Amino acid sequence: MFSKLTCVKLLNTDVTYFLISFLIIANGALGRFCSADEIVFSDNFSSYTPISNPWSCVDSTGQIKLMEGRQLVVTDTGSIENLSLSPSIAVGDLNGDGLPDLVIADAMGFFWYFPNQGTKASPVFTHAEVMPIWLGDPYVLGTYREDVVPNNVIPRIQLVDTEGQGKLDLFAGNYLGRLFLLHNSGTNLQPIFKMPRDLDEIAIPTRRDGSLWCNYLAPFFADWNQSGVKDLFLGDGSYSANSIYLLKNKGSTEKPRFSEDKMVKVIPGMGREHLIPQIVSWNGDGKADLLTTERAGFLNIFLNQTPDATNETPVFDKGQHVFIGGREKLPERSTATLASLSGDGLPDLIIGATDGHVYFSRNIGKTTDFRFDSMVPLKMGQAKPKILEPDGWSLDGAYGAPYDLLVCTNAKVEPGFVPPDDAGLTSSLRYYRDTPILANPTFPESFYPESDAKLITRNNGFNLKANERYQLSFWVKSDGDINNLKYVIEGWQPDPVNSKNSLGHITISDSVEATNSWNFYTTSIHFRSLSEDRDVGFTFAFHLAFSGKGTLYIAGIRLVKK
Repeated sequence: MFSKLTCVKLLNTDVTYFLISFLIIANGALGRFCSADEIVFSDNFSSYTPISNPWSCVDSTGQIKLMEGRQLVVTDTGSIENLSLSPSIAVGDLNGDGLPDLVIADAMGFFWYFPNQGTKASPVFTHAEVMPIWLGDPYVLGTYREDVVPNNVIPRIQLVDTEGQGKLDLFAGNYLGRLFLLHNSGTNLQPIFKMPRDLDEIAIPTRRDGSLWCNYLAPFFADWNQSGVKDLFLGDGSYSANSIYLLKNKGSTEKPRFSEDKMVKVIPGMGREHLIPQIVSWNGDGKADLLTTERAGFLNIFLNQTPDATNETPVFDKGQHVFIGGREKLPERSTATLASLSGDGLPDLIIGATDGHVYFSRNIGKTTDFRFDSMVPLKMGQAKPKILEPDGWSLDGAYGAPYDLLVCTNAKVEPGFVPPDDAGLTSSLRYYRDTPILANPTFPESFYPESDAKLITRNNGFNLKANERYQLSFWVKSDGDINNLKYVIEGWQPDPVNSKNSLGHITISDSVEATNSWNFYTTSIHFRSLSEDRDVGFTFAFHLAFSGKGTLYIAGIRLVKK
């Protein structure tokens, strides 16, 4: 047994105020608690929800399904909510076989390549490869900045042949309103996208001073007036009366330059949000018409009314809704991309939904009169087994690191799993990096971030009182590639006079040893109140912090009042 005196920072003053005694018992002999113990929380990790493996990009029915992501939006009532948003889909031949492939940016921020292994008339997508692209800001656990959004960057993407050589580059806008150009440094047969160390190296300013002026930026480049240079049609996804703008390209398609001096509003927002524009010749007259989705789910076409196609600024009509299989609109916050997947030359619709599913709507019209059939699920190959998502626990950190999973496990779903001896447990929590069905032959480069810090969090808070004695215990083991493991209990003591105020923040933490055998860890926790009122409770949260790319097991966790 040993003791540690812990110092914390309270109201900008270092205060040594509590004493914690730690006891590590390897064989678990003292892991039994008498019935008089008052349980604050406990979990044997037998409560879970079976879900599709998020890294497989396919659900149990074979339908393409990307990871779901949420971001802040303003609703019609004016409230701010954290709502699910849809993936963004781009279509192009990335491997030179003459078939349209899919690149899909999911709402969590990951980019996926779906090679088409079918025919021109019948596309087949058998697997997805994660692409080494991450457009979120760098993030380190324990840091917070109001001007960064490290996760759920909500990319909006387009594949463009900027050099006119059949090699596709990738444009992307994100939630913060930044625009990026990722040049394909490979060939039209073998694409290569390399991430810079600093995102500023691939950022394209849309204002002279480099400031950002919209959210959910959705780009679409098009040479709409046959000038030889592609201009930028930009969907402003900010809430309220956002619009679609045309930014004239003062540079070249390969090295575009934009500023507010050459910006024109071409589609007034009229209260629409999440506008995602595309240019298409809709009615066969050769003019550049504009199609866009919007937050409410409507798909709108705005016909080009410009008398001369070479005008400096296009003029569009007031627009009308496009029906999909008789439906007036798509589900709210859907995305829709025009591309021919059926081989007849007519642009079809590929639709992304907020639950991550992807749908297909065939164009059954003609070049002068587009008509779209009912939505059908876009299918893929064999699904991976479902994972058991733990109820009440989540994983945070290591943004841009693919294949991280937090699951409940047992001998049935993980052959060879053995729980701690004589502990009465059958399940545990497991963190690990998943393995793809197929290795990434197209994008073999690893882009695991330099900081791979992670945080397992119990989602529900709990109350502890000062001058009481508590005991935390759990079983733990790892495969050896788990580093800096520690438990963290952090809380805030409210002001007994004004409950809206806090007297200060408390962090209780210490290292935990994890080896390739089950170890039983227990520690006694005792701390003093930050005020004279010793009965005021603290609201606490529980975390397990660590780094590494290995596997970690946690079983039979308990926090009890002694």
